Amino acid sequence: PYRPRTQPWPHFCDQPYDLLAQVRLVESRDIIGDTPGDFLLFFALVSDGYLDLVFEWQNLGIADLPTAADIPASRTNRLTAY
Repeated sequence: PYRPRTQPWPHFCDQPYDLLAQVRLVESRDIIGDTPGDFLLFFALVSDGYLDLVFEWQNLGIADLPTAADIPASRTNRLTAY
C-alpha cells in the first residue's frame, strides 16, 4: 500500500483492518477536481457480522513504503487487480 511504513495500521480491538483497495487520483484531477490527497486507500474490517470501513488519504512523495512483512496477515482471501 502507498502509505508511510511507520504509520500505524488501522485496527479495532487488536484486529487489523484488511486493505481493500487503493486508488491513485493524480491523473484524474481534470475530471474530479481537487482532492485531499493523491491516493485514497480503503480498509475494511468484518467483525461479529458488522462491516467497518476506514478511508485514508496519502500524498505522493512517500519514501519509506511498507514491505509485505509490515502488512498484518489477512483473515480473508485477497484479490489483486490492476
